[in-house]
Amino acid sequence: GDGDALRYSVLAEDDQWGPAQTVAQGTDWFVNWADFPSVTPVTADLWAAHWLAKRPGGTYAYDVALALSRDGGETWDAPINPHTDNTRTEHGFVSLFPWKAGVGALWLDGRNTSAEGHGEHGGADAGGMTLRSAVIEPDQTITDGRLVDDLVCDCCQTDIAITDQGPIAAYRNRTREEIRDIFVARNVDGDWQPGTAVANDGWEISGCPVNGPAIVAEGMHVAIAWFTAANNVSKVQVAHSMDGGATFTTSVDVDV
Repeated sequence: GDGDALRYSVLAEDDQWGPAQTVAQGTDWFVNWADFPSVTPVTADLWAAHWLAKRPGGTYAYDVALALSRDGGETWDAPINPHTDNTRTEHGFVSLFPWKAGVGALWLDGRNTSAEGHGEHGGADAGGMTLRSAVIEPDQTITDGRLVDDLVCDCCQTDIAITDQGPIAAYRNRTREEIRDIFVARNVDGDWQPGTAVANDGWEISGCPVNGPAIVAEGMHVAIAWFTAANNVSKVQVAHSMDGGATFTTSVDVDV
């Protein structure tokens, strides 16, 4: 068969969904319940889409496939990889956002792990998952590749918001002691600042909970929500920042 397909539909002003459009399809995709593809209008004309494609070399060897459209989703370029490490490891959990006249991409990158390690099974000492970013120019040139954090949780979703200062990334961090709390990293004047904890939940867990944060911003106001099960108490929390994510209020439980 034709395998899997990535499609999108646009909600019109009359609250009716338009016809489904196909971005791409393939038989070598890495499809799973936790790490799903996206279609993101960056500007009215420049759109970006991503999905995951298997790479020969291991069960958990797969790449991010990223395609651009410059006509509002009508036609799509052949996909490229925003990461250039060429390793047979995991690459996924992507967030796409407008950045520097192109498309910003943030993703979990397993280049420091082995293909057999698959996240927590390899242990932190085996070389952990990293968080990285790059800018994809409208002509598909990949620029400004950056390391955002050198050790993060293995398979939790990432998210990103745009403040008046620039992008702020939200993700689940990982320490050598297996504390996996939610962090943010702000991009100020083009550089990622060191990640900081939103709240010191102190959730110690030896495996990945596959449960990442959600973040939104308007101006300098940032709100972030996340799940934690620190001290064996499961809850969803929300915290706010009025300074672009530099500091956050004490978190509030919204579901316990």
